[in-house]
Amino acid sequence: MYQVIFILTMLVISIADTNPLDKEANIEEFKNDNDGLGNYFFRFVTSNGITREETGRLINSGQPDEHVAVDGFYTYKDADGVLHTVTYKADTNGYVILSPLLTPIPAALPESLVASLLG
Repeated sequence: MYQVIFILTMLVISIADTNPLDKEANIEEFKNDNDGLGNYFFRFVTSNGITREETGRLINSGQPDEHVAVDGFYTYKDADGVLHTVTYKADTNGYVILSPLLTPIPAALPESLVASLLG
């Protein structure tokens, strides 16, 4: 229950902190290649400083452990205009953020932290 309240609170904060220029952003660059077999590449760049690029590769085609391995990144500017880059990968081990400046979020927040946020 506390996790739901925490997530909803964070959602409201993130919506309230949106940049008004984001509503007027345009796509300046777009590329999308997909071979239909699990291999793909896409990239887009927007006028407000957001870039996203991702590559997917089919691994072990036709085998029981067939899967798509994904590598990618995205960039964005924060409210102060500082550009941030988040690099990630996803494979049979799950989704992993590789950017060194990010602090991992624990799977379950300590109850004392949630209680302090709720007052």
